[in-house]
Amino acid sequence: MTALFLVALLLPQDSVPKDSQPKDSQPKQVIMCEMCVGVAIAAFGVTLLAAPSSFLLFREMVQQDTMPLGFTDTHITAYVATGWGPEKPGQGWDYSGSVELRAGRIFGALSVQHMRYSDLGMFRFTSVRTGYLWHPRNPMAGGVTLGYRWARGDTVQNAFEVGFPFVVGSQRGWVRFEPTYLMSHAGVTWNYRAQIEAPIRRTPFLVGMNLEAKTVRQGGVYFANIDVVLGVRF
Repeated sequence: MTALFLVALLLPQDSVPKDSQPKDSQPKQVIMCEMCVGVAIAAFGVTLLAAPSSFLLFREMVQQDTMPLGFTDTHITAYVATGWGPEKPGQGWDYSGSVELRAGRIFGALSVQHMRYSDLGMFRFTSVRTGYLWHPRNPMAGGVTLGYRWARGDTVQNAFEVGFPFVVGSQRGWVRFEPTYLMSHAGVTWNYRAQIEAPIRRTPFLVGMNLEAKTVRQGGVYFANIDVVLGVRF
């Protein structure tokens, strides 16, 4: 009797075949895998928008592509830009000037921007930035920049800047995507800029267009402004 009792304890408690079990009791491994893929795709998209240049780090950052990319050539570039905003920030305009230095993997920039819109007021932002660029694979380049912004206007704050520029193009032209995060005592805001640049053949000049989404103050309304860009390289 004792032996029969032990055998009964060792037998499986559920003797019903798995195929005959209700579908709700079956493991949902396939559904879990699909959820993992969805989460991975969403994380990829968020990272691509938040810090697009970070994907170039998966290739050796110390390796530089030998194919030239116009944006990464060693030179000094001076820009002027002017434009307007849509109805959201009110009627008005903006203009800016900047100087950028690119020497190998080192990047530096100084910019001044003036804005005057009926719903926002008048502002001036002066920024200085420095950073590191890498060009591991043609036709892409990217990097990270650190800087500081001095702000002048109604309820605007000075802020530290962290940017993640990402560039795609060739010697004939390129597109810059650059999210910038501004950190001040009032909180964190972000600006996102997309700028198209094209050198004019046989001249030191460049032409382009700039579209930037931003807010001027913490908790303010985000809006986009469009600028026409002119540049000269030395």
